[in-house]
Amino acid sequence: MGKYSAIWGNIIITKKKKIIKTKESQKKKWKNSPESKNSEAISEDRNNPDYFFITVLVKANARQNRIFMEDKKLYLDINAPPIKGKANSSIIKLLSKTLNIPKSEISLIKGQTSHQKTFYIHIEHLNVSQIYEKLTNY
Repeated sequence: MGKYSAIWGNIIITKKKKIIKTKESQKKKWKNSPESKNSEAISEDRNNPDYFFITVLVKANARQNRIFMEDKKLYLDINAPPIKGKANSSIIKLLSKTLNIPKSEISLIKGQTSHQKTFYIHIEHLNVSQIYEKLTNY
């Protein structure tokens, strides 16, 4: 992997957590990406065991904030409007609170304006099943 921490689709994450989007011609498929796992909501970064990809489906302007699982997919209802990144910052705040980690450890890497979003999260001393448990017990 060299100077990169992870390569996922057309997104490269450097060791300093800087996100770089590559051109379509430079696109590299990473074998352990959430896309290759067929609907896994949380997957571990093979090169960094303390980092995870979390893919969620978001409904903005909901009555209340909530997190739930359905058909192996993770859903978030956020009461913030999807205007000027308010919903995205609310999601990061909710994930931070639920997982007991600082907001700086969460990066939105895909889906800035989409309902399906992928986050790159740094969590030490937890595995995928423990993260599922924390998120579904919110």
